[in-house]
Amino acid sequence: MTTRQTTGNCEKISGGSLGEATDTEARGYANAIATILYDVHILDDYSTVNLSALPSIESIEHDLMENGFSRLIAGGEKIRKLEEIGSELRASICAGRGRINSKRAELL
Repeated sequence: MTTRQTTGNCEKISGGSLGEATDTEARGYANAIATILYDVHILDDYSTVNLSALPSIESIEHDLMENGFSRLIAGGEKIRKLEEIGSELRASICAGRGRINSKRAELL
């Protein structure tokens, strides 16, 4: 995939414009969005009965925050909104501690 395609796809998903983003920044945004989408998909799998093949909920939480939202917050015009979402996710992670994994996944 070319950088132009990556940038276009990222803009479609985020609803924003990467405008002056460098090739490296565009790839970073695309990787962050891909991480978020993948982690949300895995979290949904926690609502099924076969959980043995799933990564730990802690590793998903970490990946979602560190490789997803933290990378997305690193730049761009919508930083404030992303920081709010990040705060809400952190609150959900804290609220989920000590609960069963399916409930933790639901909270996220």
